[in-house]
This record gives sequence, C-alpha cells and structure tokens, in this order.
Amino acid sequence: ELLLARVGGRERFEGGVAAEDGALGKPAPDVYARVIARGGALPERTLVVEDSAAGVQAALAAGAHVALVRSAAPASALPRDARVRGAFADLAALADALGLPR
Repeated sequence: ELLLARVGGRERFEGGVAAEDGALGKPAPDVYARVIARGGALPERTLVVEDSAAGVQAALAAGAHVALVRSAAPASALPRDARVRGAFADLAALADALGLPR
C-alpha cells in the first residue's frame, strides 16, 4: 500500500492481496490463486511478473504464465516449464504474444 501510494499507482488498482490473505506463503499458490479468482480471470490467461524463484513456483502452481524480472535466483533454481517466459523489458509485447488481455 505504501509503495503504491508513493509512486501514485494506488488509483490504478481496485484492491490488493498480501501474503496474510493466504493460508500459506510462496511457493504455495494461495496468494496468486486468490488474486486470479478475485479478478475473475482464468489462470491460463494470467501473466504474473515475479522476481523470485518461490514466486515463480507459486504462480505456476496457480496455473499462470510468468515473466521473471530482476531476479537474483540462478536459472538452475527455476522450474523448467514452458510458462516461465524469462525476463522481458516490454511486458505489453509479452502479453500480446501470449494472447493475454491488457
């Protein structure tokens, strides 16, 4: 909440989900599953932007596609899954390539 308020991004989101909103933290899919359900989206039509190996595992377990950005995690720590899309400078182009809505 504080970060979104500081960068002027709070008005762009209807709500948020935090680790406290799920029974288990990452790498469990609880938080991402809740966000996807709350947004009325399908997991296979969802793109998660993550920066950690545990977050990638959580997003994949929730059924989403993942763009990994700014990660210090070694590639060997990440799951080998076709939905892990690597790091991308232009997430809009990635969403278009995956056929995801923006």
